[in-house]
Amino acid sequence: VYVYTNGAVTANNVTASNNFKQGVYIDGNKGTIAFTGTNTFNTNRFAGLEITSDGIITLNNITANNSVLGSGMSLTNNTGGTTATITLTGVNAFNTNKLTGLTLNSGGAVTMSKVTADGNGTTTTSSGMDISAGGNITVSCGSFSNNGNYGIRFISFNFIATLRNVALNTNTNGSTSLTGSGSIVPVATCP
Repeated sequence: VYVYTNGAVTANNVTASNNFKQGVYIDGNKGTIAFTGTNTFNTNRFAGLEITSDGIITLNNITANNSVLGSGMSLTNNTGGTTATITLTGVNAFNTNKLTGLTLNSGGAVTMSKVTADGNGTTTTSSGMDISAGGNITVSCGSFSNNGNYGIRFISFNFIATLRNVALNTNTNGSTSLTGSGSIVPVATCP
């Protein structure tokens, strides 16, 4: 499914699996992107879900596993400024993808809960999650383990990343990597 629009996109209970390219690709220009319900993007050749927009991205219950040649999910809204946030709610899974489990490049803050990104990357260049943000990052109750590179790789990050009860086990190159002047704060409990 390919969507090109200058407006908002709202989707509910989407399944787009076993496709030759991406499961769903959205170029939302300046629009807000929202997925509600339960959404599944498994075993696509490239990314299961790929979104580019200058607006707010809000996703719920996303599963994007087993991408054959790509990442599970890629979200980009970094040109939208600090108000262009990314939020993942519900239960989210990005496992056993050829490349990174999920890649997020946000202009604003990023908040996510119940994210699993395990077993990604067949080389040492693919992590559980690659993330860059123009604001603070909060990850609550997740697992980024057994990946080919790092559990989480923070790129050009100059803010605070709070990891609340996040497992970062047995990644080839270590738990986390940080470029920039930001800081990582582990917290033992889930909210």
